[in-house]
Amino acid sequence: MKKLLMIDPDFPKPPKSVNHQDLLPIGLLKIGSYYQSKGWDVTLHRLSESYDPPQGDFDEIKITSLYTYWSKWVIGASRWARRNFPNTPIEIGGIWASLMPDAVKEKCICDSVYVGVMKEAEEFEPNYSLLSFPIDYQILHTSRGCQRRCKPCGVYCIEPKQSFISSIKDKIHKRKVVFYDNNLLANPHIEDILRELILLKRQRRILHCESQSGFDGRILRKKPHLARMLWEAGFRYPKIAWDGSVKSWRKREEEIEILEKGGWRRADTSVFVLSNYEQPFSELEFKRMYCWKWGVQVNQCRFRPLDQLYDEFKGKKKNQTNAEYYIHPKWTDDEIKQFNRNVRRHNMCIRFRSKYPSPKVEYKKIPLELHEKVRHMKYSEAIHYVDDAWNPSEYTQCWK
Repeated sequence: MKKLLMIDPDFPKPPKSVNHQDLLPIGLLKIGSYYQSKGWDVTLHRLSESYDPPQGDFDEIKITSLYTYWSKWVIGASRWARRNFPNTPIEIGGIWASLMPDAVKEKCICDSVYVGVMKEAEEFEPNYSLLSFPIDYQILHTSRGCQRRCKPCGVYCIEPKQSFISSIKDKIHKRKVVFYDNNLLANPHIEDILRELILLKRQRRILHCESQSGFDGRILRKKPHLARMLWEAGFRYPKIAWDGSVKSWRKREEEIEILEKGGWRRADTSVFVLSNYEQPFSELEFKRMYCWKWGVQVNQCRFRPLDQLYDEFKGKKKNQTNAEYYIHPKWTDDEIKQFNRNVRRHNMCIRFRSKYPSPKVEYKKIPLELHEKVRHMKYSEAIHYVDDAWNPSEYTQCWK
């Protein structure tokens, strides 16, 4: 029997997030299923769990890659593999390998690079039994590719052709379902799929669903009835994107209203915004202020170029430069970190239904009587008692 070793590098993710739905090596789990169907013995080794090599010899080694700016962990994994299995062919696939195959060949120790999605493995469901821990959710794709051509996104490079499936009812094995589609609502069979999910929800075969990439607002505006279907299918924490100018705020407001009418609380809704890119700090801050007015959270994504091979961003470190992480010409290190702070405090207020954030109030660094008095006040009143209160409704350029 041939043996396959699949390696998930020790990417810089918090220990509590190793088993999170966004960071599972889902590609390797599908590849593992495919090779097992061919009679291979398959081992998944996650370097985040152990650097001790598995026992025995292997016929092939496959290493996955994620973001381009996490390249050094893939390089390290390839060196670890060659050191421990010097005679075994090594292949590297995944996001970085698909976007920059020549760089992977140059910087990693490998025999081949796989570009794109492995079509043979895509037909198989992930084999979660390869993991060293149980999970109570499953990950699904109903489509590949995306009809949008957003410049900061590499989806159309990795998955240039769109493909769809029309039914998922026979693929549901767990009560929690996470969809990895790049654009779930763009599937022409989405209404049939939602009807299946609604029935499964009513039968209590599923508990809830999530869409990792959120919902396409343009499709929601054209087909607002989808919002109610998504709600009845058990989708949680809806997200929409605000890539356009702040002048397009009416469209975002309409999309939020559609989601609210569909059944969601505004506080559970998030709006994706892209910082450190073409729109300057001022425009992103005005977008955040609109989100505060609407009572929704902000899901901030910091831009890195698709060919960026490093990212040493430190949120609490001052005066970082392009030598440490990518800073767009229209942004500064101070602005990137200020916007991070603004978004973090904004979201805390939305989640905890607070009118303002104040470390002194939050950590009870004021007399108990004063704490009880000010914690339910409006910002305009609280600022007279706690000098570190911040007003989320105001434009904030500098730390207060």
